[in-house]
Amino acid sequence: MKNYLTILLTSIFAFSFLWNYTDTNAQSSNNSDFKTLATKACSTVSHPLYYGVSTKMRNEVSFLQQFLFQKGYLGTSTDIVANIKEGNELKLSIFGAYTLAAVKKFQKDNNVPATGTVGPLTRSKITSVCLSYYNSPEFQKSIEVARVKASDAAIKAGLANMRAQAELIYDQSNNSYASVCTDAQSLKVFQQIQNVSSSTVKCVSNATAYAISSVLKSDQSSNYCVDNSGFSGLGVVQQKNSVPTCGE
Repeated sequence: MKNYLTILLTSIFAFSFLWNYTDTNAQSSNNSDFKTLATKACSTVSHPLYYGVSTKMRNEVSFLQQFLFQKGYLGTSTDIVANIKEGNELKLSIFGAYTLAAVKKFQKDNNVPATGTVGPLTRSKITSVCLSYYNSPEFQKSIEVARVKASDAAIKAGLANMRAQAELIYDQSNNSYASVCTDAQSLKVFQQIQNVSSSTVKCVSNATAYAISSVLKSDQSSNYCVDNSGFSGLGVVQQKNSVPTCGE
């Protein structure tokens, strides 16, 4: 039950859209892409929904419930836990009494006849409210935060990939790391990291050791570093007694 509650609270419609938009934005920064994706997400409820509607509409009911929760119409987390205990209406994405009451509240607050049925007027209002959220400074800020976190994750993943690549080079070069920084595949990985970090990857290697680091997108004063000792974390490439390593 606790696991489900966590999923429900963190899987609100904005988060699912945010993930998709972050991925799309990596391919294109065109504003029309943003508008298209936002409109599609906000128009998920496209059929009439009402108390006891067929479970075939479960996906749309789930979106409706997530939307109502995000806008504060499904109550607190305590209310949701109580609802789950009583009949799993939210867990199973069923349009029951709890959802009906929330829909009526939303309709009343938005000058739509409070019938409890999600018809054309209510669907239009949901889309409008949803889009206004996506265009809000709050959401735009969350987009930027997500981009930065995704960038940091990509940089770390690229450096982790380099660790595996370095071991392949070592095995193929008579037990030597000397060419780690100049290998063609390494250079491709470096370029991928640099495309994200907007900064040059630093790499030093010799026959017995290597160290590679890159600045993080979230903090240009912080570097993430990996070396042949198994270290991975905040640090920069250094040479101690002519041995490449990660250090402060």
